[in-house]
Amino acid sequence: MALVVLEPGNICIIMSKRAELAFRLYSSFVERGRDVAVFARMHPERLEKEFGVPRSSVTWLSNVNGQGVVAPQSMGILTDSIVRLYERSPPPTVILEGLEYLMAQNDFGKVLKMYDFLYEVVALRQGLLVLPIDPQAFSEKELAYLTREALVIKDDDDVSIPS
Repeated sequence: MALVVLEPGNICIIMSKRAELAFRLYSSFVERGRDVAVFARMHPERLEKEFGVPRSSVTWLSNVNGQGVVAPQSMGILTDSIVRLYERSPPPTVILEGLEYLMAQNDFGKVLKMYDFLYEVVALRQGLLVLPIDPQAFSEKELAYLTREALVIKDDDDVSIPS
């Protein structure tokens, strides 16, 4: 068990089969007065019902057309949407749930390219990017790429959010 401090300027990867911790952290960030945006494969109604995440905070990763939706193949639009959020002052926390879905719709190289670019933006703008991922969905090599620059939270770790 380790203590992981979620300092701004970092990507935080939550290694877990399910994304519950990321969405529980949503409430903790909001309680501390932080602006939080969510990009998720999980449907916005479910996020609101199960975790209290307002639909207005969620962009759904889906092939269904509509407002508040980004297609998973539209990596440029997704990346640009997230980068524009980090141009705010102060920069928000962004939760990106569904990296496995993005990989299923694209190849790992495209997803890694987006990830590397977001890492640079997050570091420069002192934002925070939270990525819940199922480690079983990735190869050992892919996990090594994703975790090399990230704070990593495992199921038994404690998490601290500085004020």
